[in-house]
Formats: sequence, C-alpha cells, structure tokens
Amino acid sequence: MKRLGHSYRQDEAADNVPAEENRRYGIQDTSRAAAYGYRPYSVVHPPEPDSKARPYTQAELASLSGMDDKGQEIAPGTKSVNGETIPKGGCRGEADRVVRAPFDHPEGVSAARTIYFKGFEKSLADPAVKEIFTAWSACMADKNYTYDSPLAAMGSAEFSRGRITGRERAVAQADISCKKKVDLIQRWNVVEAAIETRMIREKSAVLQELLKRQNAKVAAARKIVGS
Repeated sequence: MKRLGHSYRQDEAADNVPAEENRRYGIQDTSRAAAYGYRPYSVVHPPEPDSKARPYTQAELASLSGMDDKGQEIAPGTKSVNGETIPKGGCRGEADRVVRAPFDHPEGVSAARTIYFKGFEKSLADPAVKEIFTAWSACMADKNYTYDSPLAAMGSAEFSRGRITGRERAVAQADISCKKKVDLIQRWNVVEAAIETRMIREKSAVLQELLKRQNAKVAAARKIVGS
C-alpha cells in the first residue's frame, strides 16, 4: 500500500478484551461460568464497531483489492493515486503470491488438520476417557445434574439460547467443579496427546516438510517488513 501511495490501516483489537476460552474439553473458567454459564464471552459481549474508524476510499480499496466500486476486477495496468501500477488482485493479491503461494503444502495442512480433529474424535472412544466421563457424570449426579459428558452439558440446547438462567450458571459451575475433582482435563489431554503422537509419527515426513515451509514463510514475511 505504501508503494501505491496509501497507508494500510490494520484493524486494531479492542483494548482489554479477554481472550476467548479454549473449549476443547469443555468450559474451564470458574468466574466466567458464574457470570455467563456456558455462553462464550464473545456471544455475551459482541465486539462493538469502532465509531472513530475512517472508511477506506475507493482509491484505497482498488489498491488493496484490485476491484472497482462495482466489485469487478480492475483493468490490467490501472494506476494508483501516485501513478504506480496496481498489481493483479491489488496488494492482497501480491502479498498472497509472495508470502503464501510459494510455501503452500496442502498435503501437510491436510495431515495436520486430520490429526487435530481425528485425534480428538478417537480420544472420545478411548476406554480411559470413557472412564473419566463416567466419574465426572457420577460427580454431577451427586449434585442432581444428569449428563453423560462435559460436552453433552456444554452442548445442551437449554444453554444455547435465551437468557442465561441461574440453573445454567449452577450447572456450569458444577461442571467445572467435577472436572477438577476427577482431574478430567489433565487425564483426557494425556490420552489425546498419546493418540496424536502416534498419528504424528505416521505422518512425520509430510509434517516436517510443512514445518520447513512454514518457517520459510515466516522468514519471507519478516524480510518484507524489515524485522
């Protein structure tokens, strides 16, 4: 954008916005459970638009995206405000060709994604995890709540819409209390990690190539920004 005579205004994250909770093994934050039950923070407190943000001009958008005000691709050779030729796809297109495309490794990305999702899926069927769920469920039953697993509680339709009730907050807090009592997070993670470690070994060559290309991509990006 600088080369084409513009300044790129990167979207700024709002100040003091808490990070979203990792829910791979269900909710874990007691204070959030007490306040919001099972609802994600971002759902209870959606981000507000920045009233001070200045919209991009059409000239800036053309340089950024390579598109005109009708959403059509601009003609080859179109000049920016300072007379420089706008590259195909604008600055986003050029960045994609320079920083992403040369380092693409679809097979590696697919392998990593499969391990991430399938590892979790396989852990759910593991006898050790089923035993952990049984212990957690028994703990919940002692508190007069009936759920087969933390995921069943978190995914309950009762807690996905409408106002947050006192019951939802109570169940969510009991959920976390029982997780702690049976050491669910640590024990489940150990099982899943072992499963994924085996899967990683089976795909070690393709994952090493993915890592190599990712490192090269980072190096290329740092070179561009001068760091």
